[in-house]
Amino acid sequence: MSRVRLVPIIFIAVITLAILFGGWQAYLHFNMIGPLENHLSRISGVRSAVVESGQPTTVRIQLGDVDDLETTYQKIYDQVSQSLGSSVSISIEDTRDTRLVKEYQKLTPALLEGVAKGNYTEMIAAVEKQAAEDGIQAAITMDKTYVYVQMNDGKHHLYDVFKYTSRQGGAVS
Repeated sequence: MSRVRLVPIIFIAVITLAILFGGWQAYLHFNMIGPLENHLSRISGVRSAVVESGQPTTVRIQLGDVDDLETTYQKIYDQVSQSLGSSVSISIEDTRDTRLVKEYQKLTPALLEGVAKGNYTEMIAAVEKQAAEDGIQAAITMDKTYVYVQMNDGKHHLYDVFKYTSRQGGAVS
């Protein structure tokens, strides 16, 4: 009877696993991630898009000058969820400067208070008015899931998208 040689079997198993893993990574890059990055880069206002694998997968979007953040974000979200599913994190990078950051920090309490109280139209009007008084163009929009904050100061832009839940009423346990 012949003896089974353990070293060649382990070597062949390791090589096979390496080939399978490399093939899977190539498939992901060339059939999923690469085309997604290309599609996202073609959306108006998107400068670049990078998909970072991990737990969770993160899609980093560099935005330039965007006319309507809500529409742009929805296009990005639709492409990402169609390709990778809805459990993907989308990270928006912008060209903010210290003036925009300070203005946003100043306006954040009014935003959060308006969302908490459900005074959406008053909150939007107050925030946009205060920003205009400070010489910054701001646009706040909402849909049933997110609040979209868009602030412009010349060539600098600040974009923020945050989730909110509308008050549904009912008993609290």
